[in-house]
Amino acid sequence: MASRFRFSAGRAAQGRAPHPDRRTGFSFGRASRQDTALPDDGPLPRRDTVLFVCTGNVCRSAYGHHVFETLLRDRVGPGLGGLQVASAGTGINQALQPPDQVLGLAAARCPEAVAALTAHRPTALDEAAVTHSVVVLAATDRHLDVVLDELPSAVQRCFTMLEFGRLCGRVLEAGLDAGCGVEELVRRCAGLRERRGGSAEDLADPFRRSDAEYQQMAEQLQPALESMAEAAARAVSA
Repeated sequence: MASRFRFSAGRAAQGRAPHPDRRTGFSFGRASRQDTALPDDGPLPRRDTVLFVCTGNVCRSAYGHHVFETLLRDRVGPGLGGLQVASAGTGINQALQPPDQVLGLAAARCPEAVAALTAHRPTALDEAAVTHSVVVLAATDRHLDVVLDELPSAVQRCFTMLEFGRLCGRVLEAGLDAGCGVEELVRRCAGLRERRGGSAEDLADPFRRSDAEYQQMAEQLQPALESMAEAAARAVSA
């Protein structure tokens, strides 16, 4: 089936600022009504992928993908507890690859991820990637809008990267049963978001900008990835 994603030059690549009221409740304005249950996606293959999304899939989502995968592997072993980790972009250029600044940041913070980042090439976001994802972790609300415009029933498993990292920390503090499954972790995070009310937690794009902006990306994202990996490792532990 042809992908329904029509945003190869996507709105997330256009630099439009999100509407200030876009996220109310927990869901970017789509699921703020509590009286109507959102439909599920119906019968599907197993959802087992942690999917990172940004625009070009060479900076934010690439770093998130490979550093998170490394951190999770360190905690649960090479099988990743049955999870897959992937990344994609809403407006990729296949001639690009992670810039030297991203490789340098990984070398300083997670050296085991450097080889995978060096070999990384961008992948276009498509419907199958979202369909098979247990959680979609986007750089910004605008990227989540791209996903939810095409697959609105995925709303309860869509977060920004920084948001999910923060919520994973709160779930760990409250207590998470070992082996409960990543689906339960995602459900718990979505529940905390409902009670807190939504707020934008966007990760700025450093591509072709200053070294300081790459550094800021890593400083914001690394703690979130550590928190995600700790929570996911507990969720998949026997």
